[in-house]
Amino acid sequence: MAAKRRLITDPGKEAFPRKFIDSGSKELDTIIGGHLYSRSLVQFYGAAGTGKTQILLSYCQSYDQNHKSKILFIDTQLKFRPERLLELAKERNGESSILERIDVLESDDPRRIYKTVRKACSEYTYGMICVDDLSEAFIRHGYDIKDTSMLALSARELSLWTMAQDKFALITDRVRFDPITRSEAPVGIRFTQNYTSTLIHLQKRNGYFRAMNILTGKTARFKITKKGVEDVAPYRG
Repeated sequence: MAAKRRLITDPGKEAFPRKFIDSGSKELDTIIGGHLYSRSLVQFYGAAGTGKTQILLSYCQSYDQNHKSKILFIDTQLKFRPERLLELAKERNGESSILERIDVLESDDPRRIYKTVRKACSEYTYGMICVDDLSEAFIRHGYDIKDTSMLALSARELSLWTMAQDKFALITDRVRFDPITRSEAPVGIRFTQNYTSTLIHLQKRNGYFRAMNILTGKTARFKITKKGVEDVAPYRG
């Protein structure tokens, strides 16, 4: 049974206000809580081509522009494109040195990924950690108890790290169709759900992308351009 989650309606009014970053789409940020705040593990999930990686890159650029601390990006699909992140940064604010402040691990080895997450969370090197397709690396060859334990521990490490050090942590996940519920669900949701504070389902529909906050039911539309994630139409919130 999933642990109960405390919904914070306005993180900016906490006793110790959290830092925040934006995706480039006000509509998307609104369903997350107005912004993407520190001290929370945020998970985006969806089928291939629904914008997961582009959302991570957009938030990476926003973080780099506003905070300038180093970023760790873990890519389990071995498809990281540094030129895309550089293009996005140049289009948004003319920045050409973002790659100097991001460390990238491309690996589908679950043990290496877990060790990297654990080491990063025990140090003070990074201000933001992103893991693209976290669960896929741990469950690619079936539900091995050792691998799924490391998956749960990785999510736990990230969650505790972001809360204790006021940092940003984002993960993405692919989906599989559940014949029982007849709906799409993140590959490793049973192992990560106790540690994520926000869960966003992504889909692609009629030429644009749709996001839904699973906790609140709120939805948003966005598009992906050279500048990364943007609103489909001027936001009128």
